[in-house]
Amino acid sequence: MTYFNERIRNSKTPDNSILSIDSFKGADLMNSPSNINISRSRNCINMIRDIPGKVRKRMGYSTESTFDARINGIFFYKKDNGESIKLIHSGTKLYNVSGEQNKVVYQNMNDEFSNAFQMDKKLFIQDGLKMYSYDGQNFIEASKDAYIPTVIISRTPTGGGTYLEPVNLLGTKWKESFLCDDSSKVYNLTAKGLDNTKVLAKKLKDDGTYEDLVEGEDFSVDRALGKITFNSPIGESPVTGRDNLEITASKVREGYAEKINNCTIMTVYGLNGNTDRLFVSGNSKFRNYDFYSGMNKPTYFGDTNYCILGQDNTDIIGYSILNEKLLTYKNGNNGDVNIYVRSGSIIDDSVVFSVENTLTGNGAISKKGFGNMENEPVFLTSTGVCAITTADISGEKYSINRSYFINNELTKHNLKNAVTVSYKDFFMIFIDGKVYLLDGLQKSYEKNAPYSTFQYECYVLDNIPARVAFTEDNELYFGTEDGEIMKFYTDEKDQESYNDNGKEIKAVWELPPVCGKYFYKNKVFKNIFIKLSSAVCTSVLLKRRLYGTEKYLYDSKAFACYFDFSYIDFGSINFSSDNSERCIPVKIRTEKTDKASFILENNRLNEPFGIFNIAIEFSEKNSNYRY
Repeated sequence: MTYFNERIRNSKTPDNSILSIDSFKGADLMNSPSNINISRSRNCINMIRDIPGKVRKRMGYSTESTFDARINGIFFYKKDNGESIKLIHSGTKLYNVSGEQNKVVYQNMNDEFSNAFQMDKKLFIQDGLKMYSYDGQNFIEASKDAYIPTVIISRTPTGGGTYLEPVNLLGTKWKESFLCDDSSKVYNLTAKGLDNTKVLAKKLKDDGTYEDLVEGEDFSVDRALGKITFNSPIGESPVTGRDNLEITASKVREGYAEKINNCTIMTVYGLNGNTDRLFVSGNSKFRNYDFYSGMNKPTYFGDTNYCILGQDNTDIIGYSILNEKLLTYKNGNNGDVNIYVRSGSIIDDSVVFSVENTLTGNGAISKKGFGNMENEPVFLTSTGVCAITTADISGEKYSINRSYFINNELTKHNLKNAVTVSYKDFFMIFIDGKVYLLDGLQKSYEKNAPYSTFQYECYVLDNIPARVAFTEDNELYFGTEDGEIMKFYTDEKDQESYNDNGKEIKAVWELPPVCGKYFYKNKVFKNIFIKLSSAVCTSVLLKRRLYGTEKYLYDSKAFACYFDFSYIDFGSINFSSDNSERCIPVKIRTEKTDKASFILENNRLNEPFGIFNIAIEFSEKNSNYRY
């Protein structure tokens, strides 16, 4: 040990080194600065992947439209001809914004988050107080157009019969079918306490058609007792064995419609993975219940068509589908059963959605925190983004975290309020003015996350005040608390794409500390070479971080620009016609330090900023440490 120390003190020969970085990955907000891989950044705000291995400044956004109140939801009704109608839920109003002027469709929405699915040529919308349907012209409460089930057939005037369909939770009406005799005038319904809705009746005639009978003219109704009295006997059926009287009645069953109307999440699923039934949940009074509609009958929720998943001390939070299985997520603690795997089967001529398996792991945390990456469902938890793989659904546990590199910062937010979007190759998490991105094109096999097969590279954006987010025609939008709809630019080559509603975007790429080959030796940093993507107008500001303090080193100004008459910024003009990547040499002098960090920054209006390569020349001298 003594010999080694003497060699350190007596060494006179500098160790000249070159650090070259030609591949850039993403953020690393988990490891200590000195343990960050040189290809990642401890601070890369507003930088994203360009092509794999290269990074660039994100594009900005502009205001597309403005409304009077906060944005709660954005939906699209698809027409048969392929066109779509865009609906905006702002405050308590719903707007059709597909025409030349915004048209108010409805004015009494709940001023909370809403969501929608299209089915049976109608768009079904939830706002937590009501379920609505929209067919491109008419917007109504779904309960007013609810399916009317035939609850019993082959019933005699005094009772009995065969039950056919359950009562509809969403609607008040039901039908009963009778096989009449030649003398009875009084018919007993299966329920008492009818409401004031007109009772309808129709009688089978000899020719196979039906004759409508009118309340008050052909029969009277005792609503309290549920009895229908006809002026004369209906008579036996003209067709042997066929019911010849159908009665439609209505009764408000307390709390029935609210079970469906007060739900806040929905998905579509069915037998063999078909998308032919609505599943709804999120009712605060039925925390562990979900309800499903009839096949291709989205307004029919039979009062027996529900599932109870786990205990009522945790909520159902959301759904996803994997390999024709319906995954239902709850918000329990880590280690609880939080995912229920279900599929449909036919039992006694009825479809039943039974639990095949349950999975233990982190609970979901946001009702709008679900998406897909490479065909695997991903969802937000209190510990980050988790994924469910095909292998998981046949097991007992899951622990597949995909957001290792940003978990420290991501989990500081109240993720119950987060909204997510799967856009192109990214899974995007919008929360508190920031966006956390997982990049589906770049994976890393991280030894510090041994229970996950891989991690996605991650990025962090700021100054994006999204309350909701959505995509349309491969373009990304978000809605704000102030009632604005913002649209992100899509043309990377257009200088005007690099501003946030007219304001500059600050983009940063900070290298982890450069410690050299021998971490204990003093370094003399001599030169830095930066290869930037060239543009009509771009620049880089270089800073150094030393002992926690930043110092300005260099501003490239117009060095990496090229001349183009289509865009002239006289403050940053360069008459070079070379539009290839530009290498910027920077001579620096930093001595007597064992490490230093370097920061590349661009904060100028309408300037793209892309990094291709970085090289740093330095030498390592004797250590100042004494023994």
